[in-house]
Amino acid sequence: MIVTRRDHVETRYSAALPLAGILTLPELYFKPQSVAELVRYVALVAAQAPDMPVVYYHIPDITGVDVDMKKFVLAASEQIPNFMGIKYSFDDLNEAIEVKKLLRSDQELYLAASAASTLVAPALLMGIQSFIGTGFNIFPDLAARIVEAVDRSDVAGARAAQQEYTDALNAVTNNFTEPFVPSLKMGMELLTDIPMGPSLLPQSPSSAEARELAARKLEDLGLL
Repeated sequence: MIVTRRDHVETRYSAALPLAGILTLPELYFKPQSVAELVRYVALVAAQAPDMPVVYYHIPDITGVDVDMKKFVLAASEQIPNFMGIKYSFDDLNEAIEVKKLLRSDQELYLAASAASTLVAPALLMGIQSFIGTGFNIFPDLAARIVEAVDRSDVAGARAAQQEYTDALNAVTNNFTEPFVPSLKMGMELLTDIPMGPSLLPQSPSSAEARELAARKLEDLGLL
């Protein structure tokens, strides 16, 4: 397993800053092929900032690294003193729930990806408490209604609130068929006065047609 000099330098630099923790991807060129290799890589990164919490970023659709996360968190918790959890960016809610069960009380699973958008209500009902959802930036009130309904044990209300939030995201992303980041930037500009600027290359900005379609759908939902 190879850890680049840049990984060491960036992690050591981060350790000197007033940060809450470090989120690390796997090695993206010589990809870890097993739980043992992934744990070894994360351990080497974590060792550069031993006093700072380290969270692993599991996003296999992007990284191509898809080892058993249940085995990984068990091994990482045993071998890496400052391993404090996982950002789970994959749409397998069952696995996410099983992974969370294996974490200690001082560790956390942060549900991300489209699961953090379309599955907030069921995830909350199954005990997941932490989410990282880009759509929360655009529709914070809709997302908050889901949490509030679950807190009231209002299952019907949570279901309705989840549907409202999902419909809003579908409007902006054309049912998740448009590129996600450019769509969300476009949605933010439609709904606020915040100029978001273009997405980083090689992503292209949303087309005029996509913007017009999103605006029409948001109007139909009473959000614009």
